[in-house]
Amino acid sequence: PEPMPPQLAFMFTKISPEQKMYMWNIYTLIFVLECLDVVLYWALLKYGLMLGISFGASTATFGVIMIALCIQNVYILHDVIHGAT
Repeated sequence: PEPMPPQLAFMFTKISPEQKMYMWNIYTLIFVLECLDVVLYWALLKYGLMLGISFGASTATFGVIMIALCIQNVYILHDVIHGAT
C-alpha cells in the first residue's frame, strides 16, 4: 500500500539469499523429520505392543507429530517460495 505504514514494511521486504538458504535447510530438516516420523510409527506398531503401547497411542503419537511438522512445512515452504521470488 502507498504510503507504506512502517509497521507493515517488513511484510514486503525481500529476503536475502542467506535467509533463503537457511529456510531451505529448515525445510529439508522438516522433510527428514516427517520421514523419520513414519519410521517411528512403523516401529511403534511393530514393537509397541511388547512395550505396552497400544495402537491408539501409537497412532496419536504419530498424528500429533506429523500434524505439527506438516503445518511448519507449509509455512516454511510458503516463505521460501514467496520470499525468493
